[in-house]
Amino acid sequence: MVFWLTVTFVIWGLLAAPNGTLIATMLISALSASGGNLTDLGDVHTVRGLIQVSDAPFRAALAHLGQ
Repeated sequence: MVFWLTVTFVIWGLLAAPNGTLIATMLISALSASGGNLTDLGDVHTVRGLIQVSDAPFRAALAHLGQ
């Protein structure tokens, strides 16, 4: 995904005439894509990551299954 986003931004940058609108659009698009990737990477570690989820329901379910 990172490869295809890089290719897309490079092609846009090479083929379009440089102006303020293009630079602002590419900056917003790049920040949006990198923010999405950061959120996805944070989801890998749900207890320690960017978005933290409690493990209490999971432990309660394991305790119930163990009975």
